Amino acid sequence: ILVDYFDTLVFRSVHSSQVLPQWAKAMACYYRDVIKKGPGEWLEMMYSAKETIRNGCDEVNYHKMMAELWEKMNIHVSQQEFIETCLEMDIAVELGCQYPNSKMVNLLRKAKMKGGKIILVSDFYLPEKAYKYFFKINGIEDLFDQIYISETCQASKKSGKLYQYVLEHLKVDSKDC
Repeated sequence: ILVDYFDTLVFRSVHSSQVLPQWAKAMACYYRDVIKKGPGEWLEMMYSAKETIRNGCDEVNYHKMMAELWEKMNIHVSQQEFIETCLEMDIAVELGCQYPNSKMVNLLRKAKMKGGKIILVSDFYLPEKAYKYFFKINGIEDLFDQIYISETCQASKKSGKLYQYVLEHLKVDSKDC
């Protein structure tokens, strides 16, 4: 069973378009004494960093994107510290607005008990590490047999490349999913 994460297994208490601006606001506040940029500038620079490193990929590597943002910000903290802070803020913002879709989770648990394999296929810009936190908080850390995230695979569902990647990796035909 291939399953999505957002709007399937979990819902958000805010619209998805509000999540990144919340991250930008948190980052602007956290670094207010070091970087004199407002949330809008943070968001604009993050999108610019993403486009700079896209290189034809549907989705980009989060750490590379934030390393590029670090370069653009010209900040006087270590690159590693900056990237870790970005990820911590992203995870915190997401966890602050997610809640599980109990009906879907229960349905998938029943399918798993009957021998079904549950494969997460998610279009998302955060790395798998973030999902580990999401799963734990939402009580679904034992649900998945495998995880495929667009950030890791650098492919998206929108283009179809992520599905193709998953099917090839699992060595299954789409009709069997």
